[in-house]
Amino acid sequence: ALSKEEKLALYDKIQKKKENDRAKRDVFTPHEGQLPIALSEAKIRFVSAANGFGKTSYSVNELKWAMEGFNPIRNEYTKCPCTVVVVLDSPAKVKDVWTKELSKWYNLEKLQQNKNGHPYVTEWVWPNGSITKFMFHEQNDLAFESIEIDGGVIYDEIPSRNIFVALSRGQRTKGSKPFQLLIGTPTHAAWARVDLYEVWERGEN
Repeated sequence: ALSKEEKLALYDKIQKKKENDRAKRDVFTPHEGQLPIALSEAKIRFVSAANGFGKTSYSVNELKWAMEGFNPIRNEYTKCPCTVVVVLDSPAKVKDVWTKELSKWYNLEKLQQNKNGHPYVTEWVWPNGSITKFMFHEQNDLAFESIEIDGGVIYDEIPSRNIFVALSRGQRTKGSKPFQLLIGTPTHAAWARVDLYEVWERGEN
C-alpha cells in the first residue's frame, strides 16, 4: 500500500498531467478555401459556403486571434485588449456551437464566462481583458445601438440589415481597425447579397 506521502505525490503528478493535457490544443491552420479569407485585409468579409467548409472553426479562430491581439496567418498584431461582438441566430449556439468549438483550440478554464442576468452566457472575458459580447437576432434593434466596438463583429448567420447598420455605426473608435465577418447563407436576408455582394461584384466598393 502507498504511504500518505506517496499518495500525495501521485495525486500531484496526476494533477500536473491534467493541467498539461488541458494546456495542449491543436493549432488551427486554414485550409486552401479558408486561407484567402484569413489573408484578406478587407474591413467587410462575406463567407457563404456549404456544410463541411469549416465556417464555425474558422470564425472561432478569427475571434481568438482578435481577442489575443495577434493574427498568425497575416503575422499581424492588432489592438488588444478589445471588444468583439458575435451575433448569433440563437442563444443556444453559445454553448452548443461556439463554446464547444473553442474548447478544441483554447483552454476554457482561462475564460470568465458571464451570464449577466440571463439563463445563458452572454459574455466571455479573456485573461488580457478582451471581451467577447454575444448578441442575438431576437433582440430588439435598439439593443444594437450605441455599442462601442474596437475589435470587430462576427455574424454567425446573416442578421437583419438594421442590426448590421447599427453595429457598423459602433465601429468608429479612433485608432482601431475593426472588421466585420459575415458567415452563412443569406436565405432570409437578401439585403446582404444586394448591398454587399453585388456592390463588391460590380467593383463599387
